[in-house]
Amino acid sequence: MVVTKLKITRRGDRVSVYLDDKYAFSVERNLVVDLFISQGTKLSKKDVKDIKAKDFEVRYYHKVLDLLSRRPRSEHEIRLYLERKLFGEDSSQSYIKNIIKRLKSNGFIDDLEFAKWWVENRVSFKPRGKYLIKQELRVKGVEKDLIEEALESSNLDHQKEYKLAQELGLKKKRILKNLSDIRNKRKFLSFLMRKGFSYDIAKKVLRKLD
Repeated sequence: MVVTKLKITRRGDRVSVYLDDKYAFSVERNLVVDLFISQGTKLSKKDVKDIKAKDFEVRYYHKVLDLLSRRPRSEHEIRLYLERKLFGEDSSQSYIKNIIKRLKSNGFIDDLEFAKWWVENRVSFKPRGKYLIKQELRVKGVEKDLIEEALESSNLDHQKEYKLAQELGLKKKRILKNLSDIRNKRKFLSFLMRKGFSYDIAKKVLRKLD
């Protein structure tokens, strides 16, 4: 089979490929250049199959880039996303492996940087204690040593945790009003501990605000 015509689609991001004067398939525009497809190129059935597979892989690579443009993701999150999108597809694991490898090599997936971002985001916008942050990152599939390194680089020490707990405690105090009441004390402590702070920190904040 011979490529007899290449036609850019209306959107401009894909190219229609004609073999022996008949429309055969379309591929991403950049792939035409990368795979040296031009008018007169001879393609076997295997070549066509390989080109279509590569185009399919590139298409989902771009879907992941779009996902990452909204917020950083861990490798585990990306893998789950691709497994869901490619469920039932032949060679799905091969596609996933290749896409993740490319994302890593281009610096779009880095679990340590993701963990650092997550910790900073939690500290700045949604105060949490270390225990809860660790749990959240474990759910995201981040390795334990990377979680510890991220927490260490954020300087989330005991004093910083105490200040975060105090900020949340002040808000909770306005709701409970009377912290002298034993039931409210229990609610207060339980609230801070659910937010990932240790019992010692929660108790210290209670003494400060009561």
